[in-house]
Amino acid sequence: MLAEVLLDMRGVYLPTVPHWKPMKPGSTARKVYERLKSGPQSVGELADMLEVENSELTRRASYNRAYQALLQLRENGHVEHLGKRVWALVGWSGPS
Repeated sequence: MLAEVLLDMRGVYLPTVPHWKPMKPGSTARKVYERLKSGPQSVGELADMLEVENSELTRRASYNRAYQALLQLRENGHVEHLGKRVWALVGWSGPS
């Protein structure tokens, strides 16, 4: 606070930067899990879904979020990597 007052006295103004967090913790993993219930998906398809749902995310950010969510879900035993960039729920046996 004192530093801000001293900077203000010298005419140096700090820009206000809002805390930007477009999603709550765990919400990406839940969305990815729900999407995988319909069948195997690639990371790109999951990233597209996240990008459409939150227009503030860049393509790179949505891809990274999708991949990190998949890694978290795999660590917890919910998803498995089927091959080249394709992921599915553990025990997925096709549409019911």
